[in-house]
Amino acid sequence: MSKYPHKKEILPNNGFSLEHLKGTKLGGTVFDELGKRHTAVDLLKAGILNNTLVLLNTTVNKIIIHTNRKGNENRVHSIRFIKSNGMHNSSKIHEAYLNQPNNSSR
Repeated sequence: MSKYPHKKEILPNNGFSLEHLKGTKLGGTVFDELGKRHTAVDLLKAGILNNTLVLLNTTVNKIIIHTNRKGNENRVHSIRFIKSNGMHNSSKIHEAYLNQPNNSSR
């Protein structure tokens, strides 16, 4: 038996919880449009932590990262996701923006 318990699942809408269990670690990796790897820590370092609160019951489809004009700084622009409400319908993709786009009517 492994020293580190883990579960192998397909979708998170199966009772999986992000609550901390002693001896476990959760993390994630995303790739930008250039294929560069970014960890969750990289994304948190780029944000304003005292203004950041994310509570989602979703399955993330894609994280959209934009690079500044100089090419030396990346920021999360938006997140595309499907709702994790027990009715998996991948054709219904939603998008959440960290800052509302200028061309938006909302």
